This record gives sequence, C-alpha cells and structure tokens, in this order.
Amino acid sequence: MSKTLKIILAIFGIGIIGIIIFFIVAFNSFASDMCGTKLVESKVSPNGKLKILVFSVNCGAISDFSTQISIVDSDYILKNDDVGNIFSADSDHGKAKMNKDREIIELKTRWINNNSLEIEYTENARIFKNNDERNDVQIIYKQMKD
Repeated sequence: MSKTLKIILAIFGIGIIGIIIFFIVAFNSFASDMCGTKLVESKVSPNGKLKILVFSVNCGAISDFSTQISIVDSDYILKNDDVGNIFSADSDHGKAKMNKDREIIELKTRWINNNSLEIEYTENARIFKNNDERNDVQIIYKQMKD
C-alpha cells in the first residue's frame, strides 16, 4: 500500500471518529435538557426554616406531566433536574383532575405547624412516591373527591 493511500485512510479514519464523537456529545447535551422543571408553588414553614416546593416535570409529548413535591431548606433554589423528595404523581393519562394551567394534578398543601404538613390530592392520581416523613416533618396525605 502506498504512503499516500495510508495517509488518506488515516485522515478518513480520524474524520469518522471525530464525527462519531461530535454526535455523542451533541446527543448527550440534547438528552440532558429534554425534561423541563417548572415551579408551581412554594410555601415556607411557620418558623421559616423549611419550605415545600410543588413543581411539574415535563419530558415531552410522549409522557404525562409529573407532579413533584419536595421539603427543602428555605433558601434552596429549584434546579432543572430536581425530582420530588416526598411526593411524585401524575394524572394517569388524564384520569385525574389537573390544576387550572394543566401543569400538575389538582392538590392542596398546608403547613399545620413546623413539624406537620398536609397534602390533599385529587383522586385517580397515579402515585409513585408519598413519603410519610422528611427532615423531621410528618406528612399527612388525604385524597380529595373529584
């Protein structure tokens, strides 16, 4: 094989590897931003130390909006890749009632005191997570009738 042909094949091989690396990096960048997180409600505890964040996660047209709730320190700022640390649910493909903006399932949250939180959510919601305690806060769940 001639020296020129070897150089051409080497350049071609490097080019193919470069294209593959480019597409891997581009896909990973695109895929990591496919889901969007939107804060719907924030309520600070009576003593101001904690807050609850109610937010939606939307991963595009082929998935349902996900309703998430977290208990966090009062100075915490929601990140785009956050998921709820106490509650996670969806409408089960439209079976559960949604809020007026159709971002989350219909629900109500209320701090009873610094150590108790009440979450009332619509019936027919598909529940993925409903922890009873977080950060020394007891969580009481109630199902509202549609």
